[in-house]
Amino acid sequence: MVIDLLKDQRPFVNPDLEIESEATRREVKSLVDRILETGEGAAAVGTVMAFEQGFLPVPFTNSRRYAEFADVITVRDAEGGVRFVDFGLDEASKEYHREKVRERERLEQRKVDYELLAQSILSSSQGTLAR
Repeated sequence: MVIDLLKDQRPFVNPDLEIESEATRREVKSLVDRILETGEGAAAVGTVMAFEQGFLPVPFTNSRRYAEFADVITVRDAEGGVRFVDFGLDEASKEYHREKVRERERLEQRKVDYELLAQSILSSSQGTLAR
């Protein structure tokens, strides 16, 4: 199944990999910093509080307790990468993901809508990447 998921993706060249790596580092740092701040240095306490305050959402959760925080919406970009459409990270991260989604919209000449979101989710479960 993993091979099927990767078959249509082109390998990252170094500049692309570095850009993605930097974006991921920035997003993780932003989230961890906020969790530690919220928990006054205690990661476990901060994580629980992050869920309760709604800034650490759980996409596609089946937990009743956290269902109200499941506000992360993802879609595949033009290269098959998972992008956030709606989420609560820092502004630079939001803009990075928005631009990647706009790139797909330009290439496919269609807007990201519910049908495309559902297609992205279903294609992963079927071992392929929706384009």
